[in-house]
Amino acid sequence: MDHSYQLYLFILSTTTLFTEIKPAGDVSHSWFDAQNQCLGQGLTIEKDKSDQPYWTGVYRRRTPWINILGCYPDSTDILQYVVNKTMIISSVGICQEMCYRKNGYKFAVKMNNCLCIETDVPVNSSNRLSPSDCNFTCGDNTDVIYSGDCGGNNAYNLYEIQEVNFTTVDTCLSLQCSSDDTRFIPKKCSEPLINVCEKINFGVASSWNLSMEQCRIQHSSYLLGEVILNNPRILCNKIIQFHISVVWVGVRRQKYKNIDQVLKIGSLYLKEI
Repeated sequence: MDHSYQLYLFILSTTTLFTEIKPAGDVSHSWFDAQNQCLGQGLTIEKDKSDQPYWTGVYRRRTPWINILGCYPDSTDILQYVVNKTMIISSVGICQEMCYRKNGYKFAVKMNNCLCIETDVPVNSSNRLSPSDCNFTCGDNTDVIYSGDCGGNNAYNLYEIQEVNFTTVDTCLSLQCSSDDTRFIPKKCSEPLINVCEKINFGVASSWNLSMEQCRIQHSSYLLGEVILNNPRILCNKIIQFHISVVWVGVRRQKYKNIDQVLKIGSLYLKEI
């Protein structure tokens, strides 16, 4: 185990005050105030630095909605449009955060490599690999969401962020197809729904997680994540013939932990921390 990984595990195991938008307890200012005052240096990640409560550089965040687009070979043409970054620990959420600062909306994860795709290149589904080729378990164990989808030895898991705003605390996305009400609906991930996999295969499972696992095992694919979140009718038109009203799709939000890396956090994330 390398030293950077050991340090990361130590940091996540220490007692810390995680970020809140508003002041908490005896702390008179918010985490963002503290982060702004330490801009260029970074908040401390050490404990026992004071006998008074203080903010640390460890924070917990919830991602925007992330579409999983599949598993692709690392020789794909898409790689010519990327900025390659190295993560301390493999994490879909951390990669998404690193790439958003680069205005990237597609990103890919291969173990500790994070690829920020700066051009809106089309995805060639004919190059898509089986999920078994992307079997690397992410190192960030904060959330089971996408925890086993950090690429493989010769493959990347490809993801996409679409900026949509659903006022909800639920983190799993379903699609409702009906003549009078067609829309994406966030739901509790534990709800039993029909699922739709990448190849328009259907099944039934007792949760979003089990739906994803069912797609992997039975159809060698993922839940269908190649959807346009501001236009639900596109997918509904593909499945309307099956007379299915509500399905799980391959879009979720993830909770993850990260460390203050000296950069000011943009306003987009203020409500997600």
